[in-house]
Amino acid sequence: MSTSATPGLVWLLGSLSCGTRTCRDDGSEKPSALNLVEHFVSPKGVVITTYEPAGEVPTGSFASKAPSEEELERRRKIAAGTW
Repeated sequence: MSTSATPGLVWLLGSLSCGTRTCRDDGSEKPSALNLVEHFVSPKGVVITTYEPAGEVPTGSFASKAPSEEELERRRKIAAGTW
């Protein structure tokens, strides 16, 4: 395996400390939101971040707004093969 950087390739390395409140083996820890407290980007592009707990995970809807008339027309053309 090569360790050289490849243009366009992003390596994601992560570490999560497994203290008593972060990673319990019994599965009793509840999900929670995190706030970014501090970050640092090294000259080589390594990103180091520090987070703090931020309470409950915010939830919402993934519903999108209704498509415009132009979008509906575009879809009709695609379906008919006339686009």
